[in-house]
Amino acid sequence: MSPTTSPRQIVPLRLEDVPELGRFLAEGFHAPPDAEFAAPDVLRWKYLEPWGVDDGPRSYLVHDDGRIIGHVGCAVTNWRVAGKPGAAASTLHMMDWLGSPAHPGVGVSLLRQTHRRTETHYGLGGSLWARRLDRASRYEVLGSVPVFQKVLRPGYRLRSTGGTGPTRRVLASARDLVRMVRQRGETPARRIGLRRVETFGNEVEDVLGRVEPPLVFTDRRPSLLNAILRYPRTGLTGWLLEIEGQVVGFALLALKSQGKARVGKVVECFLTNGNPDLWHSSFDALANELRDQGADVALAIGSVPRASTALARAGFTHAHDLEFHLHDRARTVPRDQPFHLTFLEADYAYT
Repeated sequence: MSPTTSPRQIVPLRLEDVPELGRFLAEGFHAPPDAEFAAPDVLRWKYLEPWGVDDGPRSYLVHDDGRIIGHVGCAVTNWRVAGKPGAAASTLHMMDWLGSPAHPGVGVSLLRQTHRRTETHYGLGGSLWARRLDRASRYEVLGSVPVFQKVLRPGYRLRSTGGTGPTRRVLASARDLVRMVRQRGETPARRIGLRRVETFGNEVEDVLGRVEPPLVFTDRRPSLLNAILRYPRTGLTGWLLEIEGQVVGFALLALKSQGKARVGKVVECFLTNGNPDLWHSSFDALANELRDQGADVALAIGSVPRASTALARAGFTHAHDLEFHLHDRARTVPRDQPFHLTFLEADYAYT
């Protein structure tokens, strides 16, 4: 449906735009027409349903002659600093950012639109095109964030019926088995309990209030976590981490199918303190839970040294890195403290 506004004007997403937006995103990102990230129910949930974080639009479109030629989504949140009340600065991460190649400049216009929304902006990973535009817009590259993986079921490659031949699949499975045995990980020195929750409550704010500095992180308020748990497809679960009945952290897990593999993600693991044994036992327990859910491979982000060390102790190995960049001309966000970043940032939680 053609908007009533003038051509090429940036407008918020409307319910009637959702089907065409899905087609635009799937085609532009060279995805199948039924790709989950571009499905109407997912787009409605991501951009139009209330998340309890910000009242403004979370999705902007550009039309030309009644057709979508550009889009950007906004994951709006705040930076918080451990030990300090309130927000340090508002921020957002762009999602599903796409401009039509036939209309140069649309992507830049959408970038400028998002810059009006919050005090700062950040990116974690993203396409080469997006990272180049970010750098041109004076985003500061703050480093690389490591992603770790752990093979939980080495025979999963044998389920594949396409791509490589059966001999290569057998050899790949054998390598996974050897890697799994060699990097089994340490036995945790302490036991941590996982308690599944359908919704998060005051326990989350209690954990956030007790987290030990130094640490910088984006908002993890219960309303945001519960919005993630309302993802319209299956696979996301919420957990409280406990020691002798006391809550010491919270976690989000995701289980997604990628080809013939079932990939589990430690979307979030947030703990009150930096005790190395606590982090080790937490990642070990979460990986075991993903295995019990049927995951073949587990993924997790170790953005701070205590997390990356704990992942290695739990049998995870380095897989690849994500570039972390920040647009903060006023320098409201501390640079001398570690950043806690996970798959919870933007849409990595459910893609």
